[in-house]
Amino acid sequence: MKIKGGISLVVKCDLPKVETRVRFSHSALKYDSIKILQIIFSPRLIRFGREFFMKNVTIYTTPSCHFCHMAKEFFKENNVAYTEYDVAGDAEKRKEMIEKSGQMGVPVIFIGEEMIIGYDKPKLTKLLGL
Repeated sequence: MKIKGGISLVVKCDLPKVETRVRFSHSALKYDSIKILQIIFSPRLIRFGREFFMKNVTIYTTPSCHFCHMAKEFFKENNVAYTEYDVAGDAEKRKEMIEKSGQMGVPVIFIGEEMIIGYDKPKLTKLLGL
């Protein structure tokens, strides 16, 4: 029996001019649609109703920070692409981090516009939709 119809989803990215429409048949919906999208686009998908947004991930670190290493390892294990700034060697990025966070401790992580100070695995997991 062939099933007609399905659900169309809009996938948007923080990057300019990136939007992809994805259509699932009813038969595909018996599988976890979010998992399918994660395989297609990456595990950085955040669900809002029927729209999914890939969030930019940025981490401010220092080479000697144990919690920075843990956060980066978490990202690697979950295939999360991220931008890293070493604030020990980059005074401009250090100043930017302090202005954004109001403090000097690392790691400072941004998932889209959401800021996390320190390595908070449950909050990272929630914000990344993992």
